[in-house]
Amino acid sequence: MKIIVIYHDGCPTSILGVDPPSSTKKCPTCEAKIDFKDQKWSIKPLPSPISETQKETAGCIVVKPSHGNIQSYSFGKDLHIGISDSNGQVYSFWTKGVETQKTTWGNSVVLIDLRPYFFGNLKNLDNCIEFFIETQKMSLRFHKSKYRETTWNCFDFVLEFLKFINFRNYKAVDFSEEFTTKKMQGVVKYITLYNKLLNEN
Repeated sequence: MKIIVIYHDGCPTSILGVDPPSSTKKCPTCEAKIDFKDQKWSIKPLPSPISETQKETAGCIVVKPSHGNIQSYSFGKDLHIGISDSNGQVYSFWTKGVETQKTTWGNSVVLIDLRPYFFGNLKNLDNCIEFFIETQKMSLRFHKSKYRETTWNCFDFVLEFLKFINFRNYKAVDFSEEFTTKKMQGVVKYITLYNKLLNEN
C-alpha cells in the first residue's frame, strides 16, 4: 500500500493517489488525461512509515497489529512486536512461546533500526538473537507457559533483548513514549489518507 504523487510536467499542481494509479484521473490544471506513456507524466511515492518487504525490516525492531492487517489499524489497538534478523525473519513471544515467522510480517512498522548499532554486521545481531533465545535462563523465562497477555508478553521479550545486547534498559512507558506512540500516530495518519484516496478512486 503506497501513496503516490503524480506530476504533470509544466503544470503547477499535482495529484495524490494510490499505487497503482487510476487511469481515469486528469490533471487538475489543464485537465489532460493521465498517460504514463507520455514522458510529461511522472510518479513519486510519498515516504511511508510502513515497510512492505523483509529487506526493509531486516535488523530492526518491528511491530504489526495483533489482529487484522495494517490497513485497518487504528490508534490504541493491540500491537505485536518482534526482533527481525538479517534475513527479515521475526522472533516474537506469545502464547506458543518464542516463535519465528517470515511471511506474516509484511506491512509492518520499524520502531528501531539496529543496523547502525551492529555497524552493519547483522551476523553479530543473528548471533545475539540466537544466544539470547537459546540460553537456559531465557528459554525458561520465555517458555509458552510463562506468557501473560498484560504482564509478560512480546513487549517484555523485546525489552529484555535490548537490555541483553546493552542497547538500553528501557521501562515500558519510556520505550512507548520514545518509539511506539509517535510512530504509530504517523502510521494512522498515513493509513487514513491512503484509505480516503482509495475510496475516492
